[in-house]
Amino acid sequence: MISSFITYLQCELNYSAHTVDAYRHDLEEWACFATSGNMDELDAASVTVSDLRLWIAELAQKGLSPLSLRRKVQSLRAFFRYLMRCHGATHNPASDLTLAKTPKPLPVYIRQNELETVLDEATDYDDFDQLRNRLILLMLYSTGMRCSELTGLHTHNIDLNRGELKVLGKRNKERIIPFGSELANMMNAYLTLRKQTVPQPDTVKEFFVRKNGLPIYRKL
Repeated sequence: MISSFITYLQCELNYSAHTVDAYRHDLEEWACFATSGNMDELDAASVTVSDLRLWIAELAQKGLSPLSLRRKVQSLRAFFRYLMRCHGATHNPASDLTLAKTPKPLPVYIRQNELETVLDEATDYDDFDQLRNRLILLMLYSTGMRCSELTGLHTHNIDLNRGELKVLGKRNKERIIPFGSELANMMNAYLTLRKQTVPQPDTVKEFFVRKNGLPIYRKL
């Protein structure tokens, strides 16, 4: 039955060879566990969620990562969905398995003295990328803006004379953020260099852009 499922993935769904191999490995590993090594004796119709939990529990005890456990469960779910769709099975026991939670990476914080050291470094006001990136750091540091607010900032929402900018925050709520003369001077220098660097600068809505005029994004 597993071999027919693998053929289904290859011929009907056109899955990549890498994906098919991952499914095959997971399911053969499970079948070997379920039949004590006699995979030809596998009776998928009689499998219960308790049977599957025994296998997942053993893998967890062996130290398998939550991410790998999730993949095993997803392989089982896909296999039993196939049996329901193509072979008349009436229940997917794997649907009752709980997916292991994958740990979220901890946020990385920059120390105050490290950030101040970066901001104190000399800036080449003729280098577009360097000036823009330094301005981004200074703006985040001095205004407390979110990254999404900064990347979505439009030039017409900045008032250099009043020292204010308007951003669209969470739940599409607008808020006004004041800023000081140091930031205003660097913003003005950036706008001047942007006119000299970016093609058709007057058509660009976003304040922060790349040299080609396209908006920046979080992983610039």
